[in-house]
Amino acid sequence: ANSKLYIVNERAMSVEEILYHGTNGDNILGIMRTGEMRPDAKGEIYFAQWEWGPALMHGGDAIRNATFVVKVRVQVPENAVRVLRSTQGVRSTLVIQTKRPIKSEVLELYIRRPAQDGHSLQHATGLDAIRAALV
Repeated sequence: ANSKLYIVNERAMSVEEILYHGTNGDNILGIMRTGEMRPDAKGEIYFAQWEWGPALMHGGDAIRNATFVVKVRVQVPENAVRVLRSTQGVRSTLVIQTKRPIKSEVLELYIRRPAQDGHSLQHATGLDAIRAALV
């Protein structure tokens, strides 16, 4: 599919941002353990900028039979490139392009699980509650 690519700025100031990231439970526990998020092989980390719901499609976890999204506070490095674009299911995707991990703090966890009437949603705040929801 053709998606539009917008370069917001080539050298963003080092800023703290609150964003949403869909990923599996093991990756979330890793972020909590290390305090950082690592870019993929292309040097990119994807976030939903404004809302958590659309990011659920990227947080599938077959082991836990759920999908997850974390609300994270991230420190965007000064030399990172910020790209706004539409990706599958997430119109307001923010892609941070960097070769280095970025400092990250998990603030909240959104969980969707299958249920008899479709699905159930849960919300966990605080590291202990988030960890308990993932183990």
